[in-house]
Amino acid sequence: GEALRAEVAALQSAGKKLEETAEALRAEATTLQASTSQLQSKNSDLQSSTSGLQSTNSELQATIQELQDRNAALQSASSELQSGEETLLVTLGELQSENAELQTAHEGQILRVAELQSKNSELQSSTAELDSAIRALQSTNGELQSTTGELTSKNADLQSSNAELHAANEDLNAANEDLHAANED
Repeated sequence: GEALRAEVAALQSAGKKLEETAEALRAEATTLQASTSQLQSKNSDLQSSTSGLQSTNSELQATIQELQDRNAALQSASSELQSGEETLLVTLGELQSENAELQTAHEGQILRVAELQSKNSELQSSTAELDSAIRALQSTNGELQSTTGELTSKNADLQSSNAELHAANEDLNAANEDLHAANED
């Protein structure tokens, strides 16, 4: 965008310089036309005055022709400058149009960045929620591991008590058999 503005400013400056040059050339052409008229008038006076001045008259006619040729060349150059100025104006219009398109694209990019930033904020929020949920699960997992440890300890105690009861039961069975045998005797 900045480079385009600089190029547009340079083209505008060049257009103004071309206009100034064309104006100067037009002024010079006007001056030359006035000089031509004066020389033609002088030529008429010299012809009526004497035939001996015919050679001078020929020189003046040659000068007049040169001035007319130069005037024609200046007019041609002026036309070319006007054509160049029109081309510059067309180019300037194209550059301004392109600049407008670039600004529109830039605005679109700004909107896209805003959307991405919004999505990023949403993702960060979701990430924070997930982190919180993970910490909660880790805490619950720790509690479950602690509870599992307690249950394992209790289970070991129960197995130990069960073994004692089993031993006591075997002792009772043995005593019962002894009593049974004694009764038979």
